[in-house]
Formats: sequence, structure tokens, C-alpha cells
Amino acid sequence: ALVLKDRPGLLVLSPPCTPFSHLQNLHPQGLPAKRNTAAWAEAIAFVDFAMELAEVQRVAGRRFVFELPQSATSWKLSRVVEMMSKDGGGGGSLRRV
Repeated sequence: ALVLKDRPGLLVLSPPCTPFSHLQNLHPQGLPAKRNTAAWAEAIAFVDFAMELAEVQRVAGRRFVFELPQSATSWKLSRVVEMMSKDGGGGGSLRRV
């Protein structure tokens, strides 16, 4: 992976936020997880990959930023919550903005 080879001092992680937007609650068929399971699985995979990269940065003592709106439901995903509990030990930033 480029992150391992290039060892960036700061990595900005910004997976697509549309599936995690509160506006999705307005859809008559419900949340994306219920109406389009393939798209939901892809959205989760993006977040999981972002958290894997964040962990690489954290362990190496380098910085990362997870950029998503404060209201995005992705902040409640287990991988993100887990990384937030580790934040502070490295140079990461999982702050809601």
C-alpha cells in the first residue's frame, strides 16, 4: 500500500458520507442498509478501509484525520467507535466537526 511505502505525515480519510447522512432517513423506503444492501456494504467497506489506514498511521505515530460531518451515522459504526477509543495514543484525529 502507498501508505506503507510513502509514510505520509498526515493522511486525510474521507469516505463517502451520503449513505450515512441523516437525510437518508427521509427516503420512503428507509435507510440505505434496508433498501440497497450492496450499496450499504460498499459504504461500510469504505469506512473499514479508512479505519485500517488510520490504524497504520496511529501505530506508526503519524497523523490522520477522519473527515465526515458530525451528524453522519458512520460515527456510530463499531470500527469508528473502536478507533476513537484508541485516539490520543497516536497522532490521529477522530473529531466530529
